[in-house]
Amino acid sequence: MTRRRSELLAQGGAAALRPARGIGWPITVVVASILLALSAWVAWGPLPVQSASIAFADTSLQQTAAGAETADTAAAGGGAVAAADDAQPAAAQLAWPSTGAGAFVLRSLGDQPAASQVSVSLTHGEQKAYSIASVTKLVTALRVLDRRPLQVGDQGPSITMTQADEDLMKSYVEQNGSVEPVTVGASLSQFQVLELSLLPSSNNYTTTLATWAFGSVDDYLESTPAWLEANGLGGMTIADPTGIDERNQATPEQIVHLGELALANPVVRQIVSTPTADIPGVGEIKNHNSLLGQQGVDGLKTGSLANVFNLAYSAHFTVDGVPFELIGAALGSTEDHAKLQPEIGQLIQSIRQSIISRDVLVAGESAGTLTTSWGASTDAQSAATVHVLSWQGTPVTGRFVGASVQAGARAGSQVGTVLIERAGEQVGSAPLLISQSIDDPGLDWRIANIGLLPGPAWSMITGQTGS
Repeated sequence: MTRRRSELLAQGGAAALRPARGIGWPITVVVASILLALSAWVAWGPLPVQSASIAFADTSLQQTAAGAETADTAAAGGGAVAAADDAQPAAAQLAWPSTGAGAFVLRSLGDQPAASQVSVSLTHGEQKAYSIASVTKLVTALRVLDRRPLQVGDQGPSITMTQADEDLMKSYVEQNGSVEPVTVGASLSQFQVLELSLLPSSNNYTTTLATWAFGSVDDYLESTPAWLEANGLGGMTIADPTGIDERNQATPEQIVHLGELALANPVVRQIVSTPTADIPGVGEIKNHNSLLGQQGVDGLKTGSLANVFNLAYSAHFTVDGVPFELIGAALGSTEDHAKLQPEIGQLIQSIRQSIISRDVLVAGESAGTLTTSWGASTDAQSAATVHVLSWQGTPVTGRFVGASVQAGARAGSQVGTVLIERAGEQVGSAPLLISQSIDDPGLDWRIANIGLLPGPAWSMITGQTGS
């Protein structure tokens, strides 16, 4: 026994004499397995479509170059969109009145889905304070109904006409104001006097109403600024209850808001939509708003003073079953009502025509062409119909969000989702289904793009595209 053998036996016994195995063999096996698996992946492994672009069949859905996603962002779950021209959709062509200034608000009503909700607020002309004339009577009616409320269908208390009321009528005749006859001793209900104020725009009955409700015209005028301020009309000036004073002034936008307040009161809303009424002792009275019943018009109030003509108007109509409310104002027109009111009718018609309704995506129809990063392409069909209402000139775009779809996926597989956006706000979506199988890129492409394989591998592990 050699000396070295004796030392080993002394230190570790027989176990120390067993041959030592090296680690080179296991490493070789692992490396060989990885290379074999990688080779198999390169040649045959499933490759998720992580980078793709979509060119929409409806070019109006294309995003502009500034808004389009790139193929790089597509790899993170988004999809590139074919860039369109930077031109914006044509703006609405509105038939504003030939003189004066105007404003309106248009809104869809009810619990509508986002794709059917439209809200527009526009102005035209110089937005300054104008003499509002008899549009003032909407303020007086609302103030009286705040002080002496009525329910729809109620006539309210009786108001007995006195010699003072007859004298008031004569005074307005001398001022060339609008009046209705008065019979001393006659009794009219609060509702009837409101009708006389708002339909034929009677100055004398308007002042009678304010005096009855507030005790005097002075008391009415003293308390009115605080009411205006509390109701979002600060800056409007009221110098008398009828509008015969040219110092009664407001901007078009203030009159639009006044119209909103008037329509919110069911009694005022009922009266201003009434074409005619029969008042005992007075006879039949007619609403000065000749637009009632046209283009959905159901209010609100005319006004004229010297050579200035005004109109506060409201209309309700439907577009594709969606109800809309329009409230507008035309102030400072130098054309009389025989021309101003037809012009407002034309404006309303142009507003209605500016509400665009269309199916931006149709179930079963092509939404565009899907092209992968290796050049395979297939038609992409929408799995749902997306219907959108929009104001003319508002951009409606589609944004493609990619899904992890494997090369070789069969027709009918979901390749992603189209998000429909109106003015940048998402209002609808639809899955995209491929109409043909996606061709595999082949061995040459896989080898040439081997650097892309970690992404698909990560996708298979996590179930998500991107890194």
